[in-house]
Amino acid sequence: ADERGLSHYTTSAVEQAVGHGTFVGLEVTREALEDFYRKHEPEKVPQAASLAKKYSSKTAVLMRVSREKYGEAPRTSKRRSASDEAAGAGASAASGGAGAGTAQQATRISDRPVEDLRGELAQLNAELERRGVQESSAAEEEEEEFPFLSADDVAAEGVHKVIIIGGGPAGLAAATYASRAGLVPLVVAPAFGGQLLGKGVDVENFPGVVGEYATGRGLVELMRRQSHSFGARFVSTAVLGVDFSKRPFSISVNGTSREMRAEAIILACGAESRWLQVEGEHTFRGNGISACATCDGFLFRGKDVAVVGGGDHAMEDALHLARTSRKVTIIHRRDAFRASRVLADKVLNHSSITVRWNTEVQSFSGKDALTHLTLRTGDAKPERFDVAGAFVAIGHEPQTGFLQGHVELDESGYVALKGRTSTSVRGVFAAGDVADRVYRQAITASGTGAQAALDVEQFLNEGA
Repeated sequence: ADERGLSHYTTSAVEQAVGHGTFVGLEVTREALEDFYRKHEPEKVPQAASLAKKYSSKTAVLMRVSREKYGEAPRTSKRRSASDEAAGAGASAASGGAGAGTAQQATRISDRPVEDLRGELAQLNAELERRGVQESSAAEEEEEEFPFLSADDVAAEGVHKVIIIGGGPAGLAAATYASRAGLVPLVVAPAFGGQLLGKGVDVENFPGVVGEYATGRGLVELMRRQSHSFGARFVSTAVLGVDFSKRPFSISVNGTSREMRAEAIILACGAESRWLQVEGEHTFRGNGISACATCDGFLFRGKDVAVVGGGDHAMEDALHLARTSRKVTIIHRRDAFRASRVLADKVLNHSSITVRWNTEVQSFSGKDALTHLTLRTGDAKPERFDVAGAFVAIGHEPQTGFLQGHVELDESGYVALKGRTSTSVRGVFAAGDVADRVYRQAITASGTGAQAALDVEQFLNEGA
C-alpha cells in the first residue's frame, strides 16, 4: 500500500477504535489524574499514580466511570512509546470527547512518514483484534460494572433466607459460604463504605492475594465477585434500622420505604478506626499514616515512626513496630498511660521506644508522602518532628448505633457473642470487627464470616 492508502486506513482504524470507546493509543497520565482529582475529589489525589497504572490499558473504563461519577472525564494524552520517551517527544491530546480526539489524531496521521504509519497500523490491528472492538468493547466495560440490585425491587420480593449486613471480608466470606449452601444470601451494604474501601488501605498480609489486588478495594472486589458467582445478591445501600422482635426479622434501608425481611441475619458491619481529625491526616492516610501497625508496620522497617495514643492499642502497636523499625516514639497527650500495667512496663523498658508525654499532634505534613509532624508539648511552641510513618492508635468505633436496643452490646458497643457467632437474639449472628475488639484483621474477619454462615445453615436446617 502507498502512503496515502496507509494514511486513510490508519485514520479509519483510529476512528473505529475511538468511536467504540477503546481509546487506542491514548492514556490518562498520573499528572492528568492529579489535576482531575484536585478539581473534583481532592482526597483522591494521592491515589492518582496507582489508579493511572491500574487503568493504563483500560482507558475507556476510566473515562466512562469518571463521566458517570463527575460529569466529565480527565484529559488523555498520546501513549508514549519507548522511542518517543528517548527523544523526549509525545504530544498531549486533551480529550473532552471521542470526536475531538479522533480529529486531532487524524490530522497528525496524514503528515506522518509511511514507515511510522505501518508501525502504527500494526499496533492498531493488534489492538483491534485483541479487543474485538465491534463485539467485545461493550462487554469489557460491562465486566467492570458490578450488578447491584435495586433496594425497592428486592424489598418487594418477600422473605429471604439470610440477610448479611456489611460488605467487608466478614460479610463477603459469609456470602460465599451461604451461597454455596444454597441460601441465596442478600448482602446489604454501601458499595463504597467500610474500612477496607477507605482511602489508602493496602492489604499485603491476606494469604494468596498479591499484586494489584493487594489493596482494600482489590480484596473486596475479588471477594465480592467470588460470592456473586455462587449466587449471592447485593444491594448498595445503608441500613437505617432493624426489628429483631419477631421472625421473619426486618430491616429498613435507605432508598425504599419498604422493609427487607429474612429468617436469619448476619451482622458484619465492622468497626471504624478513630482519627485525630487534624490537618493533613486524611491527605497522608495510606502515604505514611496508618491505623494498623500489624498491617503496615513492615513498610517502615529500619525507619523512624510515631505512635499516637496511650491505651493498650497504642502499646501493642509500639511493641510490634519496635521489632522492625529503627526508632518508635509514642506521642501521648497525658502524663501517664491508660494501658495495662504489663504492657506499659514493656514499652517503658524497651530500648527502641521513647515517649513524648503531654504532647499533641497539631498537623501531619509532607509532599508525596508524610515527612514530619507538628507537635506541641504543654505551653511550648509547636515543633517539627521528622518521621517516615505515623500510626494513630486511639481506638475503634463499632458500627452498632442502629443496633442499640435490638441486640445485646458490650460496654464498648461491640456485639456481645453468646457462643460461636450467636448473639442475644436467636437467629441473629455476628462476624468480623463488629464483635471483635482484639484482632481486627481482614483474615480473622473472613474466618468468623465463614463460621457465621455455617451457623446460619445449621440454624435453618434445624427448622428454628
